Amino acid sequence: GCLAAQRRVYMLLLSASSPAGALASLRLITFDLDDTLWPTGPVVRAANAKLASALGADEDDLQARLKDARSAGGPKPSYSEARIIAVE
Repeated sequence: GCLAAQRRVYMLLLSASSPAGALASLRLITFDLDDTLWPTGPVVRAANAKLASALGADEDDLQARLKDARSAGGPKPSYSEARIIAVE
């Protein structure tokens, strides 16, 4: 989670000869959709609604297909992969 990421950045800064240089070497910091920084459910639902609209699909049907794709047996697909499965 966020605490582990903060710890890794802190350790990077401690191990660097120049903390400013260590920060300058960072190019990207990413966070997953696990509600660490803000509630992501509304954002994901809005994205799915836009997808349904763009496809001319029923929003509830698409949401059900996404849920089925994510809860099927085997390795859990990413949200992007689940969207591809849901619209096929």
